[in-house]
Amino acid sequence: MVVQGKVDLECSTTTASLSRQERVDFRLMTFVDGGGLLTTPGANLRGPADLAGKRIAVIPGTTTEKALAEYLKTEFITVQTVRVKDHAEGFAALEQDQADAFASTAAC
Repeated sequence: MVVQGKVDLECSTTTASLSRQERVDFRLMTFVDGGGLLTTPGANLRGPADLAGKRIAVIPGTTTEKALAEYLKTEFITVQTVRVKDHAEGFAALEQDQADAFASTAAC
């Protein structure tokens, strides 16, 4: 939406990649962190092997989705992907027991 001129500023989890920096300015980024999984205590996810067969919510088209898919492939772990439209829907999927974890990247 920034590229299309529909908004002037974004504060979200968009990854500052080199290709994106060619089209928009990321100067105001103040904090970057890696991806992670938010889970509930009842999910009993202690390590990567525990992900097998679990429902992992992720926002389609994000760098998190790509990184998660690549990681799971290299580790030979099969999960059920639950596609959510945004962070609020990812949190709701956890709260409503529709997902065992929500994969996301933190940045602001």
